[in-house]
Amino acid sequence: NTLRILTPNNQHLFDLATSKTGVSLKPAPTPKRVSYKMLSHKVQKGETLYALSKKYKTTESKIQKANNLRGNTIRVGAILRIPTEERVVAAPSVASSVELDNFEPLLKDSVSPLGYTYNNLNGLDKIYLTPNSGSSNFALNGIVLENDQNGIIYHAIGVNGARFSDYNKCSLFFDQIQALQPDLIIVSLGTNEAFGRLSAENYDKQVENFIAQIREHYGNCPILLTSPPPSLFKKKLPNPYCEQYTHVLIDNSVKKNYGVFDMYNVLGGSEGMSKLIAENLIAHDRVHYTHTGYVEQGGRLYDALMSNYLQYKKQQK
Repeated sequence: NTLRILTPNNQHLFDLATSKTGVSLKPAPTPKRVSYKMLSHKVQKGETLYALSKKYKTTESKIQKANNLRGNTIRVGAILRIPTEERVVAAPSVASSVELDNFEPLLKDSVSPLGYTYNNLNGLDKIYLTPNSGSSNFALNGIVLENDQNGIIYHAIGVNGARFSDYNKCSLFFDQIQALQPDLIIVSLGTNEAFGRLSAENYDKQVENFIAQIREHYGNCPILLTSPPPSLFKKKLPNPYCEQYTHVLIDNSVKKNYGVFDMYNVLGGSEGMSKLIAENLIAHDRVHYTHTGYVEQGGRLYDALMSNYLQYKKQQK
């Protein structure tokens, strides 16, 4: 079993260690209680508490309690508060200080462009990442854990609000891709560009730049781009850029040697927005999606990948 530490330019900023007596943590402040996300719903003709509880995956009693209702009667036009199972999690607490007892650093097996690598970690139930005493500034870009069992290794990289142009400016991002040794790179960007009203032509240039840098640093690894899902401007106007970007991605996929999963049309495009709203898949801002909505997107992508994989296996027989 292997662990790899990624830092800027492979600087020796951290050590990997074991401790016979464990690690003593000074208690941190108690975190705030986890609360449930509240949605607002305007009652339409024919709706019932039971129907609303099923729609929002909650219970009648929770809706009654949130709105001080004594019975099951709800008035058409009333605004109800709907407690959902989509939790708003409080920020985790952080220990104010850490005391290490009997700290035993492990020896690195190798240092390469792939990072600092520690092999043969079998039999260790706990390991600790500690600051290197010779360093004063610290930046941890990632930790890669691998074992010798069958299955996949999945890495997720994301920054809120990021666009292709942001990644294109970050050379370290492309430098460290080879450390992950991916067999498939899936890229889901475009919504932020769409709300910045970036033209389809300039969007295509950013995509082309992004792919070129991946090729330069990691060769011809398969790349799968997903088109941005449908969304609305100001909660009511279809965002035309999502559809334009979808056409650009599909039209250039063969020439530029990448795959496309058409998330935009799989979810119904702008014409399917009413269904996304009715099924509570898209959030109230009509830009982001609910937890259920993102699970739906992941399920659709998984089904497409598995369908193609099984077809490939069939052809190999």
